[in-house]
Amino acid sequence: MNEGIYDKSIVIPALIDGKSFCESVMTTEEYLTKKKRTESSIWEAEYMQSPVDIKGRLFNDLKTIPLTDFNSIKDTIQGCIAYCDVADQGADYTAFAILAVANNDFYLVDYVFNKSNTDVTLPLIAQKLNQWNVSYCRVESNSMGAMFSRNLQREVKTKILQVHNSTNKITRIIMQSVWIQQRITFVKTGTPENEQFIENVLHFSKEGKNKNDDAPDCLAGLSIFAQSMFRNIA
Repeated sequence: MNEGIYDKSIVIPALIDGKSFCESVMTTEEYLTKKKRTESSIWEAEYMQSPVDIKGRLFNDLKTIPLTDFNSIKDTIQGCIAYCDVADQGADYTAFAILAVANNDFYLVDYVFNKSNTDVTLPLIAQKLNQWNVSYCRVESNSMGAMFSRNLQREVKTKILQVHNSTNKITRIIMQSVWIQQRITFVKTGTPENEQFIENVLHFSKEGKNKNDDAPDCLAGLSIFAQSMFRNIA
């Protein structure tokens, strides 16, 4: 350090799991107010210490709707499907999303984006599948996915379908990105996992410089599933 060389750097984001890293520095409420008033890429770079590669960013035009606005059309839901990518390693997230069809449009209505063990994520996902009366849920059959699927099926009425992805992950995400941006509207529930899921999608770089791509990978799988299930409107 005396020579101007740092052996270690400590990066602390303004919000950790939706709460201020230190309420005495700035309260959660104050940070959330700043977040609403700040362009997302600037917020991520200056406050969350996570610069977004805007030039290489794949998802630039996500459609969103506030939860209060979606609630006004909730009664028109025609059906729901879901997709789950179970965490394989400690650094991975379990990424799960529910897609509802309402008035022949697609809405992403609920999310799980969580690094917890399956003893936490499995009952949480089961609760959401039951809450939304989801008809079918695809689960990626990676090393954890097969066992997760079997255990999940015991907890829900939803038909759990295992799927094996043989195509390259990055290619799959890029190929589905247009349909995702054109056809899916993201319901902003205001939960930390909802925010983290959407931010993970927005951070995805087509150049492959991604620390984590579990949310866009989950979305790509859900997009393929939706187009096969709803061919008449997709």
